[in-house]
Amino acid sequence: MVFNFEKFRAGQAPKSTENESKPLVVIIDDDEMNLRVMNQILSAEYTTKTFDSPGDALAYCEAESDRVGVILADQSMPRMTGLEFFTELNLVDCPASRLIMTGLHEHREVSDAMERREIFFYLIKPVDVERLLREMSNAMDDFFRRKDRAKR
Repeated sequence: MVFNFEKFRAGQAPKSTENESKPLVVIIDDDEMNLRVMNQILSAEYTTKTFDSPGDALAYCEAESDRVGVILADQSMPRMTGLEFFTELNLVDCPASRLIMTGLHEHREVSDAMERREIFFYLIKPVDVERLLREMSNAMDDFFRRKDRAKR
């Protein structure tokens, strides 16, 4: 099922949903509508924190690096692309799994990043909800596996 963003224009989803019992997902997108939609989809399963600024998200991920399990970033943002954000994230030691949402015109650059293991997975817009939930679950599993290995 492809998500219909128009259905959510009227509804105002919360900016974030903080709940310590759920894994934490950070969502970064300069489009407020996309943030609300992704938050609404993911907050049923995960604690979510949304940012429209990559800089603010970077500061948060640095401060909460032990809690952040997955970061979902839009590739096309005006101040910093999703891949540039993840390059910056490497400097703050945040082990979260990384997902990118991208348009078809950016597909090659993002798929190359996945092959280099700079990101866990990418999703093509418009985002298929079932695929988003499946890949989010896979990315969270990856995060917890790596976290467990690091403890050993």
